[in-house]
Amino acid sequence: MENELSLDYGLYHIQPPLNEYGKSLAEFSLPQPVLESRDMEERIVGNTLVTEKMEYRLGQQQELAEEMRQQLNEEQVASVLTIIAAVESYKQDRH
Repeated sequence: MENELSLDYGLYHIQPPLNEYGKSLAEFSLPQPVLESRDMEERIVGNTLVTEKMEYRLGQQQELAEEMRQQLNEEQVASVLTIIAAVESYKQDRH
């Protein structure tokens, strides 16, 4: 049950960015979220798995990212930097 709620919660959060690009979950063979936002918030309050995932620490995530980055080869690093630049450029263009 917790895994299903986590999946539904993930789909709930993936849907809006896809919609911004004129895409849908169905185009990627993903199901529609079952719960509406109001129901979602009520169900998540008592869900320890989702709560734990939402309470990650930024510092820990940055350390993990750096560890993983060190395992990349030069081409992979270049690809990651290109993607990051594109995302940052997109964010600036939207504001």
